[in-house]
Amino acid sequence: METDGGGIWQLDAPRAARRYLGMRVKVEGRRSGFDLLDVHRISPIDPPIKQPLRRWRQLLGRFGLGRPLATGAST
Repeated sequence: METDGGGIWQLDAPRAARRYLGMRVKVEGRRSGFDLLDVHRISPIDPPIKQPLRRWRQLLGRFGLGRPLATGAST
């Protein structure tokens, strides 16, 4: 997780928390290591995203994991 102040934290959270990837969230928990938070509660700050598939593509692209989009030209 990246904070607004620029910090980066690792979260010990249930797998269900993945639905919040790429969203601004409020995290409540307890610090359990140098950069580790044990998450007790996580909730979205922004309204739900209307196109979740598009969000996943943007996240994958950010980390260089997405497929390049087809441009219609063949090589």
